[in-house]
Amino acid sequence: MAVEGRPGTIAEIRERLGPEERVEFEEQLANTPFDQLYAKIVLEWALTPEERAQDRAVLDRVRAGDFSGLRNLDGTPFVP
Repeated sequence: MAVEGRPGTIAEIRERLGPEERVEFEEQLANTPFDQLYAKIVLEWALTPEERAQDRAVLDRVRAGDFSGLRNLDGTPFVP
């Protein structure tokens, strides 16, 4: 199911990428286990470069132990 404004196929993802991003995308696509394809490829690469950078910044912050702004599914603040 495609989301409006987002690519709906691998080919459409490729079309949106610049040459350097395409190399990274192809490498990840070739090396991602089948059971992780949706999570690793579709959910990440269907984003714009700016959205991917924003997501990576949040992940870097969380990996560093900063959980500020994160919420549980019920909306309460996340506490590790």
